Amino acid sequence: DLFAPSLALRDTAQIEKLEHDKELYRIQLSADDQSQSPQFIQRATEHTLRLAGVMHAFLAGNGNNVINDDLTRSAIQMMKEYSGRYQQAVDYHEITEALIQALLTFIQQHTHYHPTLNLRVTSKTLLLQKGPSKLRKKDQLDVALAILELRKDIQIKRAANGTYIIPYIIPETAPLIRMRQT
Repeated sequence: DLFAPSLALRDTAQIEKLEHDKELYRIQLSADDQSQSPQFIQRATEHTLRLAGVMHAFLAGNGNNVINDDLTRSAIQMMKEYSGRYQQAVDYHEITEALIQALLTFIQQHTHYHPTLNLRVTSKTLLLQKGPSKLRKKDQLDVALAILELRKDIQIKRAANGTYIIPYIIPETAPLIRMRQT
């Protein structure tokens, strides 16, 4: 059964160490006034547990609801590898959390009704022309949009006449039902 009612860790020491390391990283970042703790760091434990659960279901299930230490260790390594690559992409493109939030705000404030899509959207062309100035290069904008899409703040729809960004929440209107995909 892939959807076991509950799973448990054999030993929580690795997760406790991960929480400790995460807190040290946050403290280190808070010492630097210009840095903010990236969202993926804040959710590192959640991502690790999710990975461990999926690996357990596919690799070691056998009707056992206890995730072994090797799978937990592997999940931590996968999360660290992914986090490192994510951070390199963000650092390489000099995209800060403040820029990502500015982009999301711009998207939310510049939506218009698109009759063919039957949705409120912002065009990618508008973002390249009038969006946050530091994100007007296509490569940088693409990375920032990918981050917002990964966080489920937006959905990107490609249509015959362009690429459109659909925000899940438009602040000046009644809150839309979040259309998170699972």
